[in-house]
Formats: sequence, structure tokens, C-alpha cells
Amino acid sequence: VLEGFFQNLSWRPNLQPPAWALVEALNHAFQTPLVEAAKGGAGGGGAHLTPLGLEMLAAYREIEIVAAEAGAAALEKIGAALKP
Repeated sequence: VLEGFFQNLSWRPNLQPPAWALVEALNHAFQTPLVEAAKGGAGGGGAHLTPLGLEMLAAYREIEIVAAEAGAAALEKIGAALKP
């Protein structure tokens, strides 16, 4: 999620404040940061996932798969009740 989220936002520390606040909150919640930012020159710097960030991203994607499988019937029921 983080990887795609920040790729879509050009992955820079000058992101909209709420997005970077999320990164900072995640960094503070884990034993080591998930994201490292680098100040840059003309290009404006950037950021990348740390090894722990990549590991947590993989774990989150595992959760997404399990949740999608477990909730498929319920999601289908909700979808069927929506207006066309």
C-alpha cells in the first residue's frame, strides 16, 4: 500500500501534509522507520521504503489477500444490493 501510495504521489517529502503525516506516524509506530526521506537538490529529494518497510508492505499484502478471500461472499452480497 505504501509503495503504490507514494509512487502515485511522486514519493517526495514535500507531499501534501496529511500524506507525510501518515508516513511520520508509521515511522514512529515501528521499532525502526519504514520510510527514509532524503533532502535533494534541484530534483527536490525523495524517499524510499526501508528493509523493514518492504517487509511490512509484504505482510500487509498477505493480509489483503486473506481478507479478500474471507470477505468475498459478503462483498458480493453488498454489491448485489447497490443500485445499478
